[in-house]
Amino acid sequence: MGTRSPYRYQQKVQDLYLERDANIILQAPTGAGKTQAALEPGILGFHETDNYDGDYPTRLVYGVPMRVLASSFVEEHRAIAKWLPGNTEWDDTWEPTIQTGERPEDKMFEGRVIFATVDQMLASFLNLPYGLPKRLGNINAGALIGSYLIFDEFHLYPRQQMMLTVLAMLRMLRGISRFTLMTATFSAPLLDSLAQLLKAEVIAERENEPLFNDVTNIQTQKRYWYAHQEETLNVESVQRCIGDSRRTLIVCNTVNRAQALYLKLKEALPDHEVILLHSRFYKHDRQAIEKKVLARFGKTVDAATLERPVVLVATQVIEVGLDMSSDVLITECAPAASLIQRAGRCARRAHEEGHVHVFLPRDEDSGEVSFVPYVSPNQQGVDDGLKEVCERTWSALREHFDGVQMDFSKEQAFINLAHSEHDEAFVRGLEAKVEGRIDGITQCMAKPELGYLGDFIRTNTTVSLYIAQEQDPNKDDLLTEKPWRYEPFNMSKGQIGRLLEQPQGTLYFAIEEQVEKEVEERPYVQAVYRWQKIRDKNEVYNPKAQMFAASPDMVSYTAETGLLLEAGIHPAATSPLVQVQSWERPDYHAEYYHEHIRGLYRAYTKPLGRVDNAPCRIPLRREMRYPLKRLCRLFGLSPEDGEEVMRLMIALHDVGKLNRPWQEWAQHWQVYRHEQGFDIRKPLGNNPLAHTDFNSDDEIERELQKQFKHPSRGTHAVESAQAMSPLIRELYDDNEYLWEAVSLAAVMRHHTPTAESCKEFDMVDEGYEAIARALQEVGFHEDSQRFAESIKPRFDKSGVALSDAIKELLPNKTNYFKYLLYLVMVRILRLADQRSAIALRAIEGVETR
Repeated sequence: MGTRSPYRYQQKVQDLYLERDANIILQAPTGAGKTQAALEPGILGFHETDNYDGDYPTRLVYGVPMRVLASSFVEEHRAIAKWLPGNTEWDDTWEPTIQTGERPEDKMFEGRVIFATVDQMLASFLNLPYGLPKRLGNINAGALIGSYLIFDEFHLYPRQQMMLTVLAMLRMLRGISRFTLMTATFSAPLLDSLAQLLKAEVIAERENEPLFNDVTNIQTQKRYWYAHQEETLNVESVQRCIGDSRRTLIVCNTVNRAQALYLKLKEALPDHEVILLHSRFYKHDRQAIEKKVLARFGKTVDAATLERPVVLVATQVIEVGLDMSSDVLITECAPAASLIQRAGRCARRAHEEGHVHVFLPRDEDSGEVSFVPYVSPNQQGVDDGLKEVCERTWSALREHFDGVQMDFSKEQAFINLAHSEHDEAFVRGLEAKVEGRIDGITQCMAKPELGYLGDFIRTNTTVSLYIAQEQDPNKDDLLTEKPWRYEPFNMSKGQIGRLLEQPQGTLYFAIEEQVEKEVEERPYVQAVYRWQKIRDKNEVYNPKAQMFAASPDMVSYTAETGLLLEAGIHPAATSPLVQVQSWERPDYHAEYYHEHIRGLYRAYTKPLGRVDNAPCRIPLRREMRYPLKRLCRLFGLSPEDGEEVMRLMIALHDVGKLNRPWQEWAQHWQVYRHEQGFDIRKPLGNNPLAHTDFNSDDEIERELQKQFKHPSRGTHAVESAQAMSPLIRELYDDNEYLWEAVSLAAVMRHHTPTAESCKEFDMVDEGYEAIARALQEVGFHEDSQRFAESIKPRFDKSGVALSDAIKELLPNKTNYFKYLLYLVMVRILRLADQRSAIALRAIEGVETR
């Protein structure tokens, strides 16, 4: 284990997090180690909680405002283990995960250390998680409640959407979750207002209080800025700026301009290695480029050892999270905060000298100055006021900083000149704006609708484009039923419209329709997509058109240039498939009711190792403990009672499957399956089943279930809540009614977030014994029989207890903590349910050794 003293400001972050239970706003220069400053206290908190029963969050979610080279964050996070004190060893559960639109590798936020876009975090909190079917809409929000939340590069968040929503969420979670909010480029008005709003501790350099004197690279690096007033960013100006640079970074504001400049530089600079990086690459190509970039510009690379000089042409994707250093940066003008982020990728190391050349961005067709994408093509600000910010940025650069060696204090002066007016307008009446957003968030939670995503996260300026395998995408079953199984490109509707100018190929948009389907034991409504050919450009701007499909001959693609929105000699390859997620293709093994409960309880109480290639997980009980303790404190309730309620929920969540029609269906399916030559894992008998054998990955077996003729088994989740309601009412009096409301709502909605009613229930004769065994599995040994006898054995429909529970939890702007508790507990129940099969196999592995 290595030893290293943190920088003074990093130690201050640690102390505030670990000793004072404080939330933090951090302003530090680019390259000063902000990422480590924020991450390290969270990891130290894990270590204290895992080994010494410390009172710290057990999950860390690191949010950034755009897709980034997430592998850079992963490397930095893993390196932190070397600096942990004493004999701290790397824990497998600390293995970081990534959840972005491009790398959706942790869609249910199950990792302990998650690097995600802020878009993904906020959509999850709103109960509208990206990339998950609607029936899983209530599973992610609980992952943010009681976690340590880090928001990086806060200045880049769209003001009226994402920024307000983050502030509102942090206000809602104050005292429940922990957070660090940071950037290099807060203006003074914004910094002071946020600290007051969030009651957060500020770590920032003040005029007479130097904070970064011990950060060697900040004190020894030299970076000179230049404004090119009369010149255009083209091959000739690039050649003049490069000089004898071994590593040059060029940043364009749009993908189209980056691609065009790259192609010209490839021809003009035959002695240089020219690389292109932007957002329109397929994942496997993008990852290869990321690896190449880090090998040329990374922390351990000596420029003198490169075989030949290298030029990287990129877009805004390099602004955040990329620990790279160039000798020369050539960039189009953008808001000052973004320019400083880009400049942080030049002369980033100690004792390096770099040169930053800034050009006015010009439209590729008209040649006029164009600040797209910060301002939309019709000159209406994407985020009100950004056009003026860009103009003030250019004026400040020309008048005050042209030819100047910039240090952190000058960067702050630059920020204040360019952004203060914009920031002052934003913080005026900020308290009321945040309260209004909290009202909107609770309305969305109560009734989630997709329109909130554009209002509360970012205006939906991008849509999905798929490259279809068939000329008619309606002939592709995945595009009509599960288009998300393909990897899309994301772009604006304006760029989609340009495709219609191509002389060949066809373009379609998807119209969503709802149809009733059934998966395993539950019926549900599924979206299907009908693809309609586009004949007129106006159809592109249909508000319902959010997914498009183009034939391969309409666009071109190579691993070096990415997607070009024009036909060429390299027609685009069909959109590749993405990895199938477990909730899309369930593989069920037959389980008796008490066995299923045993699996859930194992996932709840024991860590899961690497079984069947599943990642390591801490016990769900430990994940729940921190938010449960914080929420119970608000209501004067006992966390121990909360854990008891969760054990009851685990034991009783599937009581509805003990309904006579459900068990008859299950028994007949097992017989039918066996008659068709398939193995069954459990002998048929009197033990009620919780799952049957069914492998939906097997096409033959999927067809077999379609051919199976038997009356529907019906639903079970709401039936479970209704059957258990007398017991819950018996155990928890009026002073503890919240436990009744939370438990009933979580059970009735552990498959579908909107479930609220059920049909007739008639429990099988063996039901009481199965319930008693299930209660014993979760630790109710002495009371198992008595509790089982309190279960309601038959009823015609759901009762008032369930509707009362939903009303009790319904969130509003002044009363939402009960709903937050529900979100935590329904998440734990659903994850235990999902992990139960893996947990059972872990038990079987132990028992057979």
